[in-house]
Amino acid sequence: MLATLGTLGTLGCAPDAPGVTPESTVLAFVGAMERSSQDDRARSEAFALLDAESRTELERRARRASHLARRAVEPWEMLAQGSLRLRVPLDRMRTELEGERATVHVEGGSRGVAIPLVLESTDDGPRWRLVLLPSEPATPEPPTP
Repeated sequence: MLATLGTLGTLGCAPDAPGVTPESTVLAFVGAMERSSQDDRARSEAFALLDAESRTELERRARRASHLARRAVEPWEMLAQGSLRLRVPLDRMRTELEGERATVHVEGGSRGVAIPLVLESTDDGPRWRLVLLPSEPATPEPPTP
C-alpha cells in the first residue's frame, strides 16, 4: 500500500487535527512519512496514526527483527523512511463512511488508492486510525538469547 500511495505525489495541509476525520488522518500520516527522511521522530508520529491491529503487527515484526539484528528495533522503524510522495488536492479525495469504518479514495493521474480506516477509542476520545496491515496468524516468537 505504501508503494501505491507513493505513486501519487505530495499532499497539502490537513484542515482538521489528525484523527478527527478520516481525511485528516490520511494527510497527517502521509505528511509524517514524507518528513521521515529528514526527521527521525516522524515515523513514530505515523505509527501513532495506525490502528491497534497494525501497531500490534508492527510490534510483532519489530520483535522478530530485533532478534535477527541482535539490537532493539522499534515498531515504527518497520515503516520505510521517506516512502511517500503525494500531490493530491483535497478535492481529489472521496470518503465512504460505514459506521466505524471508512475508506478514503485518493485519485491521482491514472492511478488511485483506497485507504481503509477505523474509528478507535483513545484517551482523547474517538479517533480515526489508518489500517496499514492486517494481522497475520500468530506464529511462535523466537527464543530470546
